[in-house]
Amino acid sequence: MNNKMVAGPRLSNILIVLGTAVGILTSVASTMLTTPVEAQSNPNQEAIDHINEAQSALDNGDTEGAKGHLDLAKKSLDCDRAIDPNC
Repeated sequence: MNNKMVAGPRLSNILIVLGTAVGILTSVASTMLTTPVEAQSNPNQEAIDHINEAQSALDNGDTEGAKGHLDLAKKSLDCDRAIDPNC
C-alpha cells in the first residue's frame, strides 16, 4: 500500500476545511468592522433614552419628571409589577 496516496487526500481535505474556515471568519470580521456603530440597533435604546432623560430631570431638580421617565423606561422594557414584584 502506498502511504503517500492515503496522506494526500487527507491533507487536501484539511487544507480545504481550513481555507473555508478562514474565509468565513474573514467575511464575518469584515462585516462587523465595516458596520457603523449607529447602524447597529440596541433593543433597549428606548429605555436608555428615558433613563438619560430621568437623570437630566434629576440634575434640574425635577423629581416628578424623573419618575415619569423611569416609569416609561420600565414600560419600554416590558416591566410589569403585577407579574414581577421586583420590577
